[in-house]
Amino acid sequence: GLDPFYGKCVVELLAPLKVIVDTSTGSDETGDGSEEKPLKTIKKGIDVAKSGLATGIFEEGMVLVRAGTYAEHSLVLDDAIEIVGMGATREDVIIDAQAQGQVFKLNHVAALIENVTIENGYLNGNGANVSITLGTVRNCDILNGATAGLNFGANVYMINGRLANCRVIGGIYANYSEVPPEGTALGERVILSHEESENWTMLDALVRNVDMLRNGQADI
Repeated sequence: GLDPFYGKCVVELLAPLKVIVDTSTGSDETGDGSEEKPLKTIKKGIDVAKSGLATGIFEEGMVLVRAGTYAEHSLVLDDAIEIVGMGATREDVIIDAQAQGQVFKLNHVAALIENVTIENGYLNGNGANVSITLGTVRNCDILNGATAGLNFGANVYMINGRLANCRVIGGIYANYSEVPPEGTALGERVILSHEESENWTMLDALVRNVDMLRNGQADI
């Protein structure tokens, strides 16, 4: 708009940039992320959102993911980008790495994942399904991650950040022997469940209202 004092054109921030993803009807080649022309993959949605943020016009990006199963991995949120499932429940949007790699890595204070199921990540490293240095994961199911080697958190590895209203189930045998670096993590209203597994590693953690079910070894 026009600044009445200086008489200059002022660009108002449009927040957020919304990008639609639909595995059934979308296309990464011809789609633009609009309601009418959604993208096909979450990765492309993140790329489009990052490009929008780089213009300086938008304060944050929202990748709105329609119901379906997305065979994806190696998704990095290092900017103010939210991944939000548009299904009626978290089970309606499934992000399945098919043991091909880590699903998500979060490294921004405004990064968010919400209302999705994240499953079957595999990594010779920390946090096969989700690794959080900064950011929030809430209202999600995080299932059946697997790590190899001397690593932490088969399903979730947190140094900083927040995990809230999540079910973390079925992490597979994370072996570890080293002391991890310091950090600050918050876990609240979380359900952990699996026998003989290492689901979740939190460093310098504040933990509230966490239920641990059927665990043969320590989850935290």
